[in-house]
Amino acid sequence: VDPNLPGPKRSRFLGISFGDDLDGETFEWTNWPPLCLHLSRRYNYKNWGGPTPNIGFGPAFYILITEDAIRHILRDNASNYLKSDTTKECLQEMFGDGILNVDGDLWKKHRMITTSLFTKDFVRYGAKVTAEKAEQVSSILDKLAETNEKEDSTKEECKLLSSPSSSSMETTDIQELFTRLTLDVFLNIAF
Repeated sequence: VDPNLPGPKRSRFLGISFGDDLDGETFEWTNWPPLCLHLSRRYNYKNWGGPTPNIGFGPAFYILITEDAIRHILRDNASNYLKSDTTKECLQEMFGDGILNVDGDLWKKHRMITTSLFTKDFVRYGAKVTAEKAEQVSSILDKLAETNEKEDSTKEECKLLSSPSSSSMETTDIQELFTRLTLDVFLNIAF
């Protein structure tokens, strides 16, 4: 790792030492996203990163923020940034041989197909649909959290998302609700 690359304090043997850079916060995987945002602000929204302990994840991590760096890795020099066998194995069950888990010619083929989908208008529309559907689910969950007095109106809300309504509001299959949310978003965006 380039010693001039901005990032948390480095330890020769342990990789990154987050202690001094977190303003009193401790590093835990559960707070990784807000921690990245905090550190991105600290490094003036420039690319940053650092070495990691050698435990199968590779020698370093990088948080890419600038458009040039992202383009360099995802488009211009993708063949230089291959996924490790460990990464592919971990992601196989979830992503199979999709764009997020392949390299080389198959990755190029997937990328060509998906690139045409992700125009600014498409992304904006997708974000709008996702926000609307998430608001519907949030409303359903809020109503489910209330007492059984509003059971009938909650059933009507559930029907809006094509969600099954149960005879008792005490139990709800949340996985099915989220699966339907995902399908509703996808179908509204794709068609």
